Amino acid sequence: MAESSSAQPKKRGYKWFVIGGAVILVLVLLPFVLGGKDPATVSASTTTTIQRGRLVSSVLGSGTINPKQSLDLSFQTTGIVSTVLVSEGQNVVAGQILAELDDRNLALSVLSAEANLQSAEARLRQTQDGNARPEDLAASQASVDNAKANLQKTVTGNSTSADIAAAQASVANAEAQLRKAKNGTATPADLANAEASVRSAQAKLDDLRAGPKPEKVSSAQATLDQAKSSLEQVKSDTSKAKTQAGLDRDTAANAVRNAQTSLSQIYWETHDEAGNWKKKPDDAGYQNDVDRYTNAQRDEQDAQSKLNAAQLAYDNAVTQEGLDIANAEAKVRDAEVQLQTVLKGATALEITQAEAALDQAKANLDKLKQGGTVDDVAAAQANLDQAKANLRKLTQGGTAADVAAAQANVDQAEANRDKLTAPPTDTDLAIQAAAVSQSEQSLKQAQLQRDNATLRAPFAGVITSVSIVPGGSASGVVMHILDRSNLYVELNLSETDVALVALNQKVELTIDALDTWNTEGVVSYISPVAEVSNGVVIYRVKISVPSNDPLVKVGMTVNTNIILSEKSDVLLVPNSALLPKGSGRAVQVPDGAGVREVDVVTGISDGSFTEVLSGLNAGDTIIAVPTAASDSGSRGLFGGGR
Repeated sequence: MAESSSAQPKKRGYKWFVIGGAVILVLVLLPFVLGGKDPATVSASTTTTIQRGRLVSSVLGSGTINPKQSLDLSFQTTGIVSTVLVSEGQNVVAGQILAELDDRNLALSVLSAEANLQSAEARLRQTQDGNARPEDLAASQASVDNAKANLQKTVTGNSTSADIAAAQASVANAEAQLRKAKNGTATPADLANAEASVRSAQAKLDDLRAGPKPEKVSSAQATLDQAKSSLEQVKSDTSKAKTQAGLDRDTAANAVRNAQTSLSQIYWETHDEAGNWKKKPDDAGYQNDVDRYTNAQRDEQDAQSKLNAAQLAYDNAVTQEGLDIANAEAKVRDAEVQLQTVLKGATALEITQAEAALDQAKANLDKLKQGGTVDDVAAAQANLDQAKANLRKLTQGGTAADVAAAQANVDQAEANRDKLTAPPTDTDLAIQAAAVSQSEQSLKQAQLQRDNATLRAPFAGVITSVSIVPGGSASGVVMHILDRSNLYVELNLSETDVALVALNQKVELTIDALDTWNTEGVVSYISPVAEVSNGVVIYRVKISVPSNDPLVKVGMTVNTNIILSEKSDVLLVPNSALLPKGSGRAVQVPDGAGVREVDVVTGISDGSFTEVLSGLNAGDTIIAVPTAASDSGSRGLFGGGR
């Protein structure tokens, strides 16, 4: 509601002014209440003298100091904190580094992404330039020249002495292999190797037939014992973990009940049976009740979150117990199967396979001793025939088929060369360009991840909290920053009051906690939209605070006096002295043994005093609390006779 303040601004708010005004009013009314005197015989104590002074019409309120901006700061990635460069209470500038995470892995990712980008760009340039390096072109041309030389050699039989000598050597080697196949001329080394293979196969067969060895049985039994011991340990460990999780859950449940009890108690201390706040926004202690109730709600929510987490941990412990025990039991079963397998010894199939391997080794040995088979001789003869044909080709020239094959090789080599020198297709260019674009995006992503490991101040301000230390892990909010460069007070005004307020109006500000502090601000914002708080329609109004005095803390309660109008050196009349008269006002002045009414024209009012524009002069004496009429009858202030 619109309130008033007269004379000079009060440094302790408007409460004392209201109390003082009430005392003065009682003193003025007291003679009439106690004595019931006739207005015609009023004493000097019931009159007042018109004076000039300052008159202020205003809207009173209260709110809290807010910063220009404040923000919870978090890393945009997770990791281990390497450095913390600021402390609580430290002033920082925009962009200043506040803390850093260990970014060695992220730096390596950036280097890898840069290398991939360089590679993609090189492939794109290669495609644009004809997809061939000078060395590639030289090698391709050499392949063409070689293919043409082979074609010429095939057509003309133009073989060198070296070619013929090599072909003759191949014929001689093939003849030697044929003789070996026919005569069985195995070397002593061949026989020794074959005999060693027979002995190895016989030893393996004997080992399988001898049954399980004690050391294998002992090893398998030890594995089984270890698996059983591990199973018992797993049962013990998982049971303890489940029990502890159950205890943690019960503790969290008790905390929820305690928080609910506290919330209920605070609710009934601050609310009536209809669910409304016992105190109104303008009452002393209202904000404290709101804060207590809000904190109790937050405590109950935090306790419930911890209970949910504890219940989840318990459920996970139960599930993990089943999984771990099942895995341990499976290992016991596997060890038991392995032990039984060792105890049973070799299977019939394994013995049969070992016997077959021994027979094969003996056959190979007999073959070396007896010479080659018919098939071995035929294969050696075929190799000799091929070697002789190659020799004849070198000395006589190739067949039509040989020439055609050599020509095909020339054609293929020329096609490969032409492919290297051909211009790139649109598809090839698009593919390589897309690869470059993808590599660029990967590099930007890697750089962003690395940059996210550095926490910077988003604006200039003061650090109010730091919750990380080097070596710890960073998650969630790690710091808080606020900007005190432009403080403001936020009020909630009623519909009636906000209709009187306009932008840039002067506001007198005081803080009860700071006896000597006062300043003037201006209305900087009026919300165009109403809000409903506890069933009451309100409008948010912001008042700028020009002072950045360090004594003024964010969150302090500020008394505000929004100046609607202000006049100096005006005639002041107490509101109690004004009588309604038609559409105007009148006052009563002493007139001999009685009183008479004087019409006055009034101006602004502050709720206690009103400006007189005409009808009176400074120094005039008027009745402070006049009767309802101007006659000199016998009615008192409240209508009673004497």
